[in-house]
Amino acid sequence: MTAVLLGAWLVTRTPSPASQPPPARPNVIVLLIDALRADHLGSYGYHRPTSPTLDALAARGVRFARASSASNRTRSAMPSLWTGLLPSHHGTLRRNQVLAPASTTAAELFRASGYQTVAQIANPVLTRRFGLDQGWDVYAETDVVLRPGEGWERHESAAKLQAAFLDWLDEGRDPQRPFLAWIHYWDVHGPYLPPPGYAEMLPPEGTRPLTADESARIQDGLRLAVDDWHHYVASYDAEIRYLDDRIGELLRALAERGLDASTYVVVTSDHGEAFLEHGHWDHGGTLHQEQLHVPLLIAGPSLAPATVEQVVSTLDLFPTLLELAGIPAPASDGESLLPLLGRTAGTRYARSVAVAESAGRQEGVTRAARDRRWKLILRDLDPVELYDLDADPGEQRNVLAGEPAQATRLRAEVTRQLARHPLAPQARDATIDPTLDESLRALGYVE
Repeated sequence: MTAVLLGAWLVTRTPSPASQPPPARPNVIVLLIDALRADHLGSYGYHRPTSPTLDALAARGVRFARASSASNRTRSAMPSLWTGLLPSHHGTLRRNQVLAPASTTAAELFRASGYQTVAQIANPVLTRRFGLDQGWDVYAETDVVLRPGEGWERHESAAKLQAAFLDWLDEGRDPQRPFLAWIHYWDVHGPYLPPPGYAEMLPPEGTRPLTADESARIQDGLRLAVDDWHHYVASYDAEIRYLDDRIGELLRALAERGLDASTYVVVTSDHGEAFLEHGHWDHGGTLHQEQLHVPLLIAGPSLAPATVEQVVSTLDLFPTLLELAGIPAPASDGESLLPLLGRTAGTRYARSVAVAESAGRQEGVTRAARDRRWKLILRDLDPVELYDLDADPGEQRNVLAGEPAQATRLRAEVTRQLARHPLAPQARDATIDPTLDESLRALGYVE
């Protein structure tokens, strides 16, 4: 492979035939896999066969090795992806807060440019009462918690979402207009209940009974019958494989309809998932890498295969999606990834530090900032943990006391990014009726 240095940003590209020019009005599909950590995919180095479809997509597209989510919670991460703003700038940091109507979403800009916009959602924290339906012609919600049924069928989302999306492609789409689609899969999110056959495909790799304390930390809605760490991880992996197979079906369906040559497919996640790496299960508890490092794959017309080692943020998808469609992107906290996609000349990708924010289960706001080597965690703006990710990728040794200059540098970058936009006004709280509250609490969305 040929290494091409773009300024200080390394992109490794696979030689390919001369590419065709990109379509003037491409379709864009965002496949959002809720709670998927990057290091459980084969293309990110995982040793188990969880993701043959996504690995093949990564091989023919652009894989971002160091993508970081803007938050460890769906309610903050998804408004950040669709507005390009940090959580404290769009104002939805806590469970009940509503995205302000004054916020501009990518869907609104796509629709104003003549695109059809369709969203298929399977997470109750994204119900339209929280404001993220702005700009979507179709915003279809599937509650995977309170539906009738038991076991895996009750929580399955991929087959249902994709069937609805394909119905829309065949019956609701105007073939004379391009479209933006967002499919928000639930299947990898806990409770980890893979369909029949998939648990056998990826069985536990060993036995490690949970201690009483570890078991007590599991939320009731996520608890499995077998109180063993390997069983939880294997069930999570099996769900990834199930969803990977369904995504393969979707990609084949697009090709059968002749849409693959005019469609960009983006795969990412809102956050990762913890399996006791820092004493936590699930997500929302810390800003360590198991909760922030997410996959990011972009494949489509005119994109040569590449691996990007530069640190990027899910905030960057806001300007990137718009610019792929030829739509001007307004100012945001995101940086366009087009220079890293080999699609622009004379410009460079400007981000060197990715910032994330979280609030809700603690007082104040927890923040994290990472570059290629260093990772700083702050309580509000006070540094509390610093890690050398090269020497300690699992973030087990806090070196804050020995590296004050690195902490000072990263803290200054956080302050700079926070100053780019005024803080959002006091957010309005949504009305949470008993049914929605039951659904949210069943998933651990409590504060």
